[in-house]
Amino acid sequence: MTPPDRSQWKRVDVVVPAGPLGLIVSKSPTGEGHVIVDGFRPVGGSAEPGALEKHGEIGPNSLLLGVNAHDFTDAAACWSFEKIREILVSTSSAERVVRFLVPPPPPAVQFEEIAAHEGGKRFADVYTLGKELGAGTFSVVREATHKTTGERFAIKFKHVLYSRVEQIEYILLQDLKTTVRTAFYAVWK
Repeated sequence: MTPPDRSQWKRVDVVVPAGPLGLIVSKSPTGEGHVIVDGFRPVGGSAEPGALEKHGEIGPNSLLLGVNAHDFTDAAACWSFEKIREILVSTSSAERVVRFLVPPPPPAVQFEEIAAHEGGKRFADVYTLGKELGAGTFSVVREATHKTTGERFAIKFKHVLYSRVEQIEYILLQDLKTTVRTAFYAVWK
């Protein structure tokens, strides 16, 4: 299997104070031996964002390259997921440098190309787009608020680059507290 092209990815080194990282990680599904950032969890008694989440550049699908002198990309070392987790815990008592390879941000959403479901209005006329909630290889999920009703949604945008067909589905999900409705809207490039 050919490894994915990561030539556009950026290396980011973050100095992290002693304490938990607040990272949620998993093994790479491609079998490359990488550890992938899945997201973040609150740290400390006040459940605030950790240093990596506050940093702002590290996000879902970033690759964990190493901590201090430990280089997790060294194939000769045969790093296991368990050994990497052990090192993350054992280095938590002191300040450390954590290295990542970060994917480029998803392409900007072109509101002019998106038709909303309300009387042919543009998406931007009906919703206010908020912060990114998560991203994957094929899509990005962002917060959206209906301008008239104030209802909050998580909206999933499928990247055109990865679509095998010209039609792209934009899925609206009502606030995560209730699973009330899901709507599909067809959009053409």
